[in-house]
Amino acid sequence: MYSFLFSSNLDYKIKFFGIYVADCKVEMSDTTIYNTDAIRLNYKVKTKPFIDNFFNIDNYYTIIIDKNKYNTLLYKKKTVQPNVVNYIETEFVNNNIKYKDSNTYLGREDFNIFSILYLISNNKKEVMNSISQIEREGKYYDFSFLSENNSYELILNEKNIEDKGLIEHTDIFLWGLFLPNTNNSILVNDLGYIEECKFKRGILTISAIIDIK
Repeated sequence: MYSFLFSSNLDYKIKFFGIYVADCKVEMSDTTIYNTDAIRLNYKVKTKPFIDNFFNIDNYYTIIIDKNKYNTLLYKKKTVQPNVVNYIETEFVNNNIKYKDSNTYLGREDFNIFSILYLISNNKKEVMNSISQIEREGKYYDFSFLSENNSYELILNEKNIEDKGLIEHTDIFLWGLFLPNTNNSILVNDLGYIEECKFKRGILTISAIIDIK
């Protein structure tokens, strides 16, 4: 179905209220899928051993986006946290992309937060300016952003509060990122890597900081 060409890896430390609680590994690679040149993004998030005793998180996300148009071609995740286990996957049916076991289809104008992070890391502001909404597992949000130098602020607003999407309770990271009245900020370093992602709502603060080894 797809093949790999070029790849790179980045590691991040996840901090909750400033406490180092988890590791995030991001893998990016060129690939092809459905005869389309694409980018494959793998995210793996795992809590530190001591934190496992209190709040175990073991999350895996795979996203494939069109290399030129950046829309979603494949989305797959398995996330485990206390009282919430999610498994979601798309499939290719009759030249259309849909979520398995649902009637929800992804169109050529459907982008997700992982597409946005990729665009930010590659300084694709002109593409981001053309995106007015993003999709999160069947649920849609108005999208806009502010930028100054290497800093970005994402503005996400729920389009339909009654629409629960594919699942009512998503994993903690996607839940936190899309909370209303949340400040979502992203800092890119001079090398073109995302240096820090932070979302803050009231006293709740979760951040991902690049781990340079």
